Amino acid sequence: MSLFNINGVWPAPLLDDVHHAQIHDINLTTGTIAFDNSVTYQFRSPDLLRQAIAVKYIPPNVAPGDPTPRNNINIAWHGDATLKQILSAGWMTDNCPPSVYIEYLTLQLTSAYNVLEEKKTWMELGMLMNSYQTYQCDAIGLTPFLQIFGVFPGSEVAMEFWASREGRKGKATSIEAIIGAVQQDSGQNNAVTKVVMRHMGFYWPENSYQTATLQAAMSELSALGVVGKI
Repeated sequence: MSLFNINGVWPAPLLDDVHHAQIHDINLTTGTIAFDNSVTYQFRSPDLLRQAIAVKYIPPNVAPGDPTPRNNINIAWHGDATLKQILSAGWMTDNCPPSVYIEYLTLQLTSAYNVLEEKKTWMELGMLMNSYQTYQCDAIGLTPFLQIFGVFPGSEVAMEFWASREGRKGKATSIEAIIGAVQQDSGQNNAVTKVVMRHMGFYWPENSYQTATLQAAMSELSALGVVGKI
């Protein structure tokens, strides 16, 4: 397992008004995910990467009860838990701006005391929503690298699948699967997984400027119906 930047600059910061990088390449032979800012994660076990990009799809010719092709559902469960754990810890850190932290804390208190006016955070109504994860799958350029068993990329069957409910769900699941694969491959190294997550658009603001730009980005996505009302 290794996380590196060929430009020799580390950590490689993202522009605060971009919020995510683009996936430049996924190489199943070398087991690498390369982003467009030269940051690359190399899997110790390339098979984890292969599993992570294998979208759940049941071909029409598979009879009920027959074995289904391997997919990324199981590793996505791990990724979902990892995503929630790292984001929750990050949003509650001392580095998180006070106003954002108070909003998160308010959520915990209102939930505990069953107050009617329950505030939601950008995390709950944003980054943890399937709609946001589906959107990010396209936004970071992950979708073209995903594999649908027995379906040629770019074909009419592929396009119909991606437009379907199962296809949209598959995109969100694949985001979680990539995160789960990195977490497992890195030996549960949260610091490494955090870097990959941020490149994929899953992070928390660590200064007032990031808070402002994140709020603007989430407000725009809220207007588009991608996330809940922030």
